[in-house]
Amino acid sequence: MTWVGKVTRYRLIISGSIILLLFTGFLLRDVRAYRQAGAQPRGVNVAQVQEIAAAPNFGASWIRLNEPLEMNCSQSMGWEENGKTSFVILAYDQSKQQPFWLEYQGQHSCEEFRSLPLVGLLVPPDTFWIKQGMIRPPLAHPLVELKVGATPADLRTNIYTWLAVELIGIAALAVAYIARPKKTTPSYATAASVENAWSAARPGKR
Repeated sequence: MTWVGKVTRYRLIISGSIILLLFTGFLLRDVRAYRQAGAQPRGVNVAQVQEIAAAPNFGASWIRLNEPLEMNCSQSMGWEENGKTSFVILAYDQSKQQPFWLEYQGQHSCEEFRSLPLVGLLVPPDTFWIKQGMIRPPLAHPLVELKVGATPADLRTNIYTWLAVELIGIAALAVAYIARPKKTTPSYATAASVENAWSAARPGKR
């Protein structure tokens, strides 16, 4: 097909491959987390949180934390993107041995955050906050993150988003495949046809 140039075809191959390589990981991560999260939030204490986080391939768990946490609002960070504000606040259990990141949506005061029930998705710490410089305290127990107010429906929305992006990558590769150069098959004349053609070209006997 001539409607896609050679350079454009290469760009489609590269962009489609990059999309599939990058977003397939996000898709599989959120599918695993969605399957682990559970249909209802379950009440847990800090010791159970540690057991959940230590499980192999831990992705997410929908929980209701039944123990209070001490929030350190001086160790917090906010991020605004596309008109939405997210806050993460460092918190500890009563023994100060289990650190939490509490992530909230929306802009509120620290006292307003404290008044919200600790119900949401327990997940591994988001590397996004680490890259932004959020403190990750080196304590006896690994840091965990609680996305307060989040539910498995949020993971399902993410899955649909990753699927849509994956389809774009697949479409790019499909167009590049359809537009590939067609191979031409060389035609070989048979010995008989060559002989016939030569005979026809010779002058006749008189």
